[in-house]
Order: sequence, then C-alpha cells, then structure tokens
Amino acid sequence: METIQSQLTGIFTFLINYQRMVKRSFGDVTEDDSVKREFMFETALKRNEINQAPATPATLEDLQIPERYRIYESTPGNIENFLLSDSGPGPQRILIFGRERNLQILENCDDYFVDGTFKIAPNLFHQVYVILAKRYGGVHPVFFALLPNKSRATYDCLFETIKTLAPALHPRSVTSDFELAAFKSLKNNFPQTEIRGCFFHLAKNMKKHLNEAHLIARYNNDAEFALHAKMIVGLAFVPMQDMENALNQLSDILPEELIPVLDWFEDFYVGRLNRRGNGRREPMFPHEMWNMYARVLNLQDRTNNHAEAAHRRLQIELGIDHPTIWRLIDGLRKVQANRDIYYEQLVAGHAPPQKHRRYIAADERILRIVRDYENRDVIEYLRGIAHNYQIN
Repeated sequence: METIQSQLTGIFTFLINYQRMVKRSFGDVTEDDSVKREFMFETALKRNEINQAPATPATLEDLQIPERYRIYESTPGNIENFLLSDSGPGPQRILIFGRERNLQILENCDDYFVDGTFKIAPNLFHQVYVILAKRYGGVHPVFFALLPNKSRATYDCLFETIKTLAPALHPRSVTSDFELAAFKSLKNNFPQTEIRGCFFHLAKNMKKHLNEAHLIARYNNDAEFALHAKMIVGLAFVPMQDMENALNQLSDILPEELIPVLDWFEDFYVGRLNRRGNGRREPMFPHEMWNMYARVLNLQDRTNNHAEAAHRRLQIELGIDHPTIWRLIDGLRKVQANRDIYYEQLVAGHAPPQKHRRYIAADERILRIVRDYENRDVIEYLRGIAHNYQIN
C-alpha cells in the first residue's frame, strides 16, 4: 500500500515541479517551444529520480543504502555522516544512525536512557532502539539503532559498537526497561554503571500479569481492587531492609486473587524464599535496579519516559506503522533537525520545558510520602504511593 502511495506521490510531485520549473525559467511556454519543453522535462525527470526512494529489498542481505541516505545536512552545505555504523550484510545486521556531533554529546554526559519500539521498525528489522543522553537539563536522542531481534548477542554487538564509536564513554547511570537480555548486556558492557529500571515499565509488567490472570476487567472497574494491585508495585518504594515485613503485611490484606501477582513480584524482583527458610534465591532483576526509595530521596529519574517521548515524536513524523527503511531514515533526519534546534536553545541558556502540572504534583506527593516513611504504617505508606501513579 505504501509503495503504491509513494509512487503516486512521486508522479504528482514530479508534474508539479516540472510545471513550476517551466514557468520560473521561461514564463508561459507556447506549444511551439518544443525544444524548451523537452529540455525542462528531462531536467525535472532527473531531479525527480534523485528524490525518489529506492525499491525496498526483500532481505537484509540485499539491503544497500545509497549515499543520500547515509548523510545529514545540519546547515546548508554542512554535510556529515548519519549512518554511523553498519555491521554488514546478513540476517543479524545492525544499523546505527545519528549525528557525528552526538558522539561528543554522549561522551560529556553522565546519565543515559535506552528503550526499544517495534511499531515504527521497518519490515526488515525487529525494533528501533533509541539511546538518549541527558545534558543541560534536557534529554537528547543520540543514536537510533535498527536491530534484527532482541537477543543478548544483538545487544552485545550494539553496545560494543557504541563503545567503539565513543571510546571516552563512561556512563554513571543507564535507565532501561526490564528486558533481561538488554539488562545483562548493559551490565556486562558497562560494569561500573548503575543500571536503573524504569518504574513505568515495572508497573506495565504488573498490568500485563493481571491481564494474563484475567483480572484486568476487575482492575479497570473496581477502584479498591486496582488500588490493592498498585500497592504490589508500590513495594518498590520500600527500603530493602524492610521488604520482608512489607511483603508479609501486604499479603495479609490483599484480595485472594492478587496473591499470585504478589508471588510474581516476589519471584522476579525480591527473590523467592528458600525452602528451608534460610534466605532468598537470587531474583531475576537485582534489588538496586528496581528499588525506588533512594532514587526518590535523591531526586533522580524513576522512568525512561524520555525515550517513550522520542518514540512518539518519530511515530508522529512518520505517520505510519512499519514504514519502509527509506521513509524511516527521512523521519529520523527530520526529528534530528528539530532536536538540533532544541539542543541549541539549551546551549543558549533557555530552560527545558517543565512536566505537566499534574505530574509535578504527583512527584511532590510521592516525595512527601517517602520522606515520611519512618512515621507511617507500611500499609498506609503503600496505599499512599498507589494513589499517586497510573498505569495506562
């Protein structure tokens, strides 16, 4: 469908450009000016061919990226590479796009955010993976990586390539979702870096578990049941030394249907009790990745919603799911141009945009509750947290 639409658009654009070129160069051309018409037609046709996207290849092995899709023009005449890395033909092919200038931004930042999206991935690739860096109070997309799958080997190749592109890269923190392969790869490639889990994704994982347990209808229609469910994820705001007590007390007051959900949280994030009662097994995700207590007190980011916003901007720009790779690259360059303007505004001393008021108010309430932890009953503490976040 998109191929037909792009062909029709190309023909229409060509005819309009041809008409404008003729009028601009010769004014109103008469029917006798056949030589002039032929010359202008050939010129317009050549220009149109340059602007037309190549055919979409059937496989990654067949994918060849023309020069015009490898570059980025930041200002008229200022050309730089936009395709920063291509792992080469093959089913495991990885492409990394971004401005060369972004490498300097990356190396001068401490805090990063990463996230993948599948909706805007071209048909040849599994996902678009975005790496963002925080600087001057704003968060900026640095790399857009096209990945063939979600395997550990693919993430290892991605992060190893990024370290080659930016040798001085030493992140203090990386905020990610709870994808195990990505987490293990980040931990292996950046052993000194604090890998932080995104609370938004933690809450989404819980809602997904509710859906699998056929509890989502009750969650959506029973406010008290929903509050109890959110108290489970609210355990992330309890200091780890008090987690045992919080788990036991929460288990006592939860509706019976939610006990399996609490068991899921305990298995994946806290660690299941050993059968003999001597300690707990290692959880799938370490405590420091998902526990929010210190992060709230230190006023640190709890989510990687900056990456989600980058996905939305790109999706709006593309206006279609699963575009051709050529349309995606054009969209990436347009998004990059807009982010260039935003970055320069921050360089000039402009303040970054503030969060929506209701999010600021919710953050302030959560901070107030966490600071008052020692004075609160643990169940009321969890209820207080649960009142202040939503799961979409």
